[in-house]
Amino acid sequence: MTIVNCGFPEHAHNDLSTEMCRLFAAQAGWHWSGALSLGGGGVIEGRPLRERGPLARSARRALEQTAAALHDGRDVPAEAVRLMAKPMIPARLYRWMSNYGWRRMAAGNGAGDRLDDRPFVTP
Repeated sequence: MTIVNCGFPEHAHNDLSTEMCRLFAAQAGWHWSGALSLGGGGVIEGRPLRERGPLARSARRALEQTAAALHDGRDVPAEAVRLMAKPMIPARLYRWMSNYGWRRMAAGNGAGDRLDDRPFVTP
């Protein structure tokens, strides 16, 4: 099984990498137990899920269900897949926060006025 995390808010961006893992398992002769796909992983900020409180509740439950299933020799439960795919915050809010973060970081590095530059576009 695999767990795939994406910085974009939609978990579907993980579909290709998940499929590559499934194919790898098949070619290696391994049993494929399934995958958990998380979108908007930037919300976690590299911290333990328990520190993210209610935002990560569904992801924590998905991991707990998956761990129990794998321990018992079962595949990743469909409910765990659904829970992991559930957005932690609305996509529109995630995009706004991401853009704000990029602009703040650029300004802090003296490049705040350069974000709209298009150096490879010819006039």
